[in-house]
Amino acid sequence: MASTSKAIDGLADVRRESGLHLINRVKQTTDPPGDSFIQDFDSHIIRAFPKLEQTLPKSSWARGDIIEIQGPAASGKTHLLYFWAMTCVLPYRMDVNLEGYQEKKDVLIGGRNRSVIVCDCDGRWSPRRLNAIISSYLRDRLGTILPQDTPESYDRIISQAVINALKRVHVFRPDSTLSLATTLMAVPTYHRTRMADEQIGMLMVDGISSFYWPDRWLSEQIENEPAEVQTAAPQPPPPPPLRSDANPLRHVLTVILNLRRSLGLVALLTNWGLTALDSQVPPSTVYFRQHLRAPYPSPFESEPRASKFSLTHHITIPLQGPEPLRDGVLPEDEAGNQEREDQAERSRVMARTIGKRPGEARTVIESELEFTVTESGILVS
Repeated sequence: MASTSKAIDGLADVRRESGLHLINRVKQTTDPPGDSFIQDFDSHIIRAFPKLEQTLPKSSWARGDIIEIQGPAASGKTHLLYFWAMTCVLPYRMDVNLEGYQEKKDVLIGGRNRSVIVCDCDGRWSPRRLNAIISSYLRDRLGTILPQDTPESYDRIISQAVINALKRVHVFRPDSTLSLATTLMAVPTYHRTRMADEQIGMLMVDGISSFYWPDRWLSEQIENEPAEVQTAAPQPPPPPPLRSDANPLRHVLTVILNLRRSLGLVALLTNWGLTALDSQVPPSTVYFRQHLRAPYPSPFESEPRASKFSLTHHITIPLQGPEPLRDGVLPEDEAGNQEREDQAERSRVMARTIGKRPGEARTVIESELEFTVTESGILVS
């Protein structure tokens, strides 16, 4: 009996996980998500994690990475999401059959051939803009391989490729933080029932702080609720308000952590940049004070918050750019385009890797990148 009891007690030390978690843990090394397709950003990540240079298949991103993009309004946060969504939904290679040519052309597109879940919290996500970016990119790629005298065939090929790519973009529009949490909780069921043949590569929350002000008002109401007037007969004290009631963002972060483990996706979050930090090291570096409440991480404070929700990479866009284009309007159609181009040229990006990966020491690496928003997406020097 004693030996049986010891054997049973020993099972408590055995790590348990679901088959789905096991598969994604294996894919962590055998099927990584790939590079960011921004050369300077990839170089920045390799500086932070030098062992990536000896790892095959080559990938600067890892399954489960969480990337935050922070900046003021109209600074280009959503445009970065458009660019990375395009890289996710396009195929790696595409067979092109031109009229008048018997042989098919095998064109390297370079995409991941995976799907994207988009939570459009501020209502600014534009499928037409994403359509234009994908079309422009494909036109450039096909122009380097295919004959130049078949524009009609270009249009037909591009149109069908864009339709196939956009089918992989699944957009949800929550109207509150709790609605966002509920939407994210439904992703596994949606994946199983509505997109069973697709693999989710990225989760994008465009506007993680979109509901900050109503959430803040609600939390202040709960915290400042006056005590009830004492009656003659003593009454039992009311139960304290749940912590999650005062900060519903806690639910969102918990679900994202579960999704990154169960689905092995890369999560990208855009966040407002409201107030710059007072002290900067070096002084030329611009970071924003974290306005979201714990447990959302605040890595730039003098005493960073301890949080289970840790960011792998942080991108700060310090300068406000021109107003976002209206839905369906391309840059060359917009009045004042020269001013828009001049302002876009001044856009710069601060990339900061603050995470830790298995086998790597925790590191903090900072780099400065530059990018321009164009008709074809993002140009990074």
